[in-house]
Amino acid sequence: MNRHIEWAKGFIRFIGLIAALVAFLLVLNWLPGAIDKGGMRPYPGVDDIRKEAAFGSVIVPSYFPEGIKWPPSLVLGQSRPFMAVVMEFDGDGNQRALVISESLSADFEPGHAARFLELRQSVEMDLQGRPAHIETGLCRDGASCSSISWKEGDLHIRLFMRAPTLTLIRLAESMLQ
Repeated sequence: MNRHIEWAKGFIRFIGLIAALVAFLLVLNWLPGAIDKGGMRPYPGVDDIRKEAAFGSVIVPSYFPEGIKWPPSLVLGQSRPFMAVVMEFDGDGNQRALVISESLSADFEPGHAARFLELRQSVEMDLQGRPAHIETGLCRDGASCSSISWKEGDLHIRLFMRAPTLTLIRLAESMLQ
């Protein structure tokens, strides 16, 4: 009988140790977000990021080409060291088809989802009175990609898409204010 009591005490200690370890790991996971509230983090949607005063207005296209799914599959935002928002949209086949980034810094890079494997052409153009920069090339999977960037007020906006340049220009024009 004494062995059963000792075994039960040991088992309870073991469960308590596991619970304490899980609680400790949860606190370690929560701590960086509690300390640095301005770092890049995910948001449930565009409306949620608009509610935070640090972001002001987030510009969303009024036109989406066929095959682009609304709402965005991923919305990321940061307020420090500068304001930046990244919205990723899935296309047919649930692969990233469109990445929109808005930032107060011209040097902001939205991440690996919006990079060329091979840049083929880079051109300056006029986007309804705003200087814009268009790039075309190949995505990481070999598909044709295009990018357009311009400045809207203080915001640096960049669109990266698996689509022809004309589709991307029409999408960009729908974002102009």
